[in-house]
Amino acid sequence: MFIRKTLIITCIIFVWSYAHQDLNAQYNHDASGYSHAIYVIPTENEMVYYKAVTLVWEKISESGKYHLQLSNTKDFSGLILDTIICHTSMTTPHLKNHTEYFWRVRDLGPGCEVYDFVDFNFFKTTSIVMEETKEDNIVNIYPTHIKGLEVLYFDNPESVNFEIKISDASSKDHYVQRCKADRKGITTASWPRGSYEVTITTHNHEPQVRKFVLY
Repeated sequence: MFIRKTLIITCIIFVWSYAHQDLNAQYNHDASGYSHAIYVIPTENEMVYYKAVTLVWEKISESGKYHLQLSNTKDFSGLILDTIICHTSMTTPHLKNHTEYFWRVRDLGPGCEVYDFVDFNFFKTTSIVMEETKEDNIVNIYPTHIKGLEVLYFDNPESVNFEIKISDASSKDHYVQRCKADRKGITTASWPRGSYEVTITTHNHEPQVRKFVLY
């Protein structure tokens, strides 16, 4: 009888220990017990439209209560947002255009625990909204900014000859140029605000068309 009770107690302890370890494994705890945040949106160094930025991260603990900070400085001395939130997303107030921002999340714990911030993510704001594409492109196009100026950036990793043609909403050509540079930037700060279409033409490939809007 004693041996049977001992076996039952041992089995209960084993099952509890296994479940506890499995729960811990779900949330990627470090030595201090903190669960590292997994930042989803924006992705690291992503260019996003400055008037509508939504921060999204994965659940990192069972408590569901997080401390969120947003700053325009890497050391978080220039805090813009410092709040407690019970969700895994947050839409920010309007941010400045052509600016780099840093954000981080920490778990407040199920009780009174307050864990340290151990990582952060960052993104940049732009006034260019580019149509997304899932196609594999010979020449890649990114909205960005250089020294505070709005820029369309062209990345040509295969160093192919290509032609850039940008037309406005009335189909009037606004910019046409042939190029072979590995990288090229076109400043659009002085262009009228509105919708545009950029067509990339390369030898032996279908034309690559992307739409974008200048706000």
